[in-house]
Amino acid sequence: LGRAHVAMSERLSQSQLVKSAYRELLRFIRRLPASEQPAKLAEAAETMRKHRSETNAQKVSDLHKELVAKIGWLRIVTPRRQGDSQRIGAGNFVIRDGKLVEGRAGSKGNRVADGKVSMNEAREIHHRLLRRQYFGKDPPKSIGPF
Repeated sequence: LGRAHVAMSERLSQSQLVKSAYRELLRFIRRLPASEQPAKLAEAAETMRKHRSETNAQKVSDLHKELVAKIGWLRIVTPRRQGDSQRIGAGNFVIRDGKLVEGRAGSKGNRVADGKVSMNEAREIHHRLLRRQYFGKDPPKSIGPF
């Protein structure tokens, strides 16, 4: 009974993985041009039906790997739709005028590499930031080789 339960739970988790990957595959197929969608959807459905009753764990694992590879390929070749980045949770957000808005922070350009700040000014800024980091106290002297 113990082995059968473990095998069934493994098969169930593999089944859930395959179903999840299949749903993701369908989402990517729907991003394809309308002329390519029907053939790709039919091919995906046919493949899933063909291997629906597969019980060999190694074979299921191999089929799952193929499915993931197809998803990877489609992820590369399909264009993103408007708003996909927000749905995934990606994006850049900043607070402007007390409101959270999408965008990037403006750079002040106070960099030595830009040539806008001299080396001495950069050193002063650096030491001021170090004192701030140590709550107004001077930072400890470095013990390392630098």
